[in-house]
Amino acid sequence: MSDSPLVNQYDYRNCQSLFGYAAAVHQRSGGICQLCGAGSNDLDFDLWRQLTVEHLIGESQGGYLRQISAALAQRFPGMSPTSLTALARRIDAANTITACSFCNSTTSRNRAPVAMTEAIQRAPDGSAEDIYEHVAADLQAILATKRSEARWKLEAVRKAFDSLVVPSLLDARAALGVSSSHGSATRFGVWLLPTARHQKRRISRWQPAIERRCGSEALITSSTWLGRPQVRNSRSGSLAVADPRPTGG
Repeated sequence: MSDSPLVNQYDYRNCQSLFGYAAAVHQRSGGICQLCGAGSNDLDFDLWRQLTVEHLIGESQGGYLRQISAALAQRFPGMSPTSLTALARRIDAANTITACSFCNSTTSRNRAPVAMTEAIQRAPDGSAEDIYEHVAADLQAILATKRSEARWKLEAVRKAFDSLVVPSLLDARAALGVSSSHGSATRFGVWLLPTARHQKRRISRWQPAIERRCGSEALITSSTWLGRPQVRNSRSGSLAVADPRPTGG
């Protein structure tokens, strides 16, 4: 690469996973991961740019468009080319979903319980709509299984994130002098609640991180809200709930 400054704007269309073949998939999903729901609250660039396309039935099991077309042509030799092309595209759309990078990487290598060729072979003789509904039912069952698996994995990963990752990353950011762009209170996820009397208690797992993000006057009480320690400001007496998760996630 030349040492001269880059004067030409990068052609965003080179990002095929966002603007190329995947654009229609993300448009159908609204930019929301169809396995875990990430992105359902706000349109966030940093999340959107990491979206991927997940094939419910992958290439190794005949799930790509060209393979779908070939399977339909073999199963329904009397179908017109126009009808076959339209049906293949509908099935391909049902077989492709938006997935965040985590869900894609943790579920994409799993083999589906049925190959696309098998699903098409089992489809009844009838209209294109009848064929599509049969294959789509198989795909919906696969989607439900993938969602359940993603949820199961995310529960464990989230617990590890809250208990292990957040404290260490807060320490690292403090050492680097990096502050949150959302401000300490909102970035740390503090919601104000009505003031009440609570016995103050310091909890080693939460207190250091809370003090770093909310100030030394933030004291943990013995009460919890949805399983999270409540925090009282020792000067103002205001009560809040501490959650060390970024409010955007």
